[in-house]
Amino acid sequence: MSASIRKVTRGSHLASPVSKGDLAPKATGCSRDYIDHLAGDISKKLGYKPGDDLEILVKALGGEIKVHPWQEPCHDGSIEVRGFGDFTICLSPFTSELRDRFTIAHELGHYFLHSLVGSKKINIAREGSNPVEWEANWFATGFLVPSSSFKKAFDECGGDIWQLAARFKVSSQTIQLRIKELNLGLQTSHH
Repeated sequence: MSASIRKVTRGSHLASPVSKGDLAPKATGCSRDYIDHLAGDISKKLGYKPGDDLEILVKALGGEIKVHPWQEPCHDGSIEVRGFGDFTICLSPFTSELRDRFTIAHELGHYFLHSLVGSKKINIAREGSNPVEWEANWFATGFLVPSSSFKKAFDECGGDIWQLAARFKVSSQTIQLRIKELNLGLQTSHH
């Protein structure tokens, strides 16, 4: 997240009906491939291009981003969805810009997959490993590094991990995992 902008304000949208009940999301049960392709389709429909500013996108969706006060204990990330176009993503003050980008995309995964774009209220902090978190991670990767544009970029960059990480504004670890997921073969590059 850019250092100069620490909060994205909420836009005004009409709220759709929200279900009452448990705020803990439930896994969709969808496959990794399905979520990966869904995330790529959503990013395309929203006009997101790899490396674009996610703060602007969150604002356009009616959400806001806050950084948790450093004096208080916090998680790497969390999201509270109150309704359609009404959500807050909270980030840790101790993470890098690349980590924040992945966390924002992860929390958007919860918004799209688990709150069904605000039709279910949810409140979740990123912790542990469970199917809900796996799905949000798959969404984040598919959103930030869509398979179709990644395959093209992989060829253009000769598989160079560092060039790919810079182009998609993600960590080299995310690139390495994406190469493995898409069976593209890891190129060795020394920087």
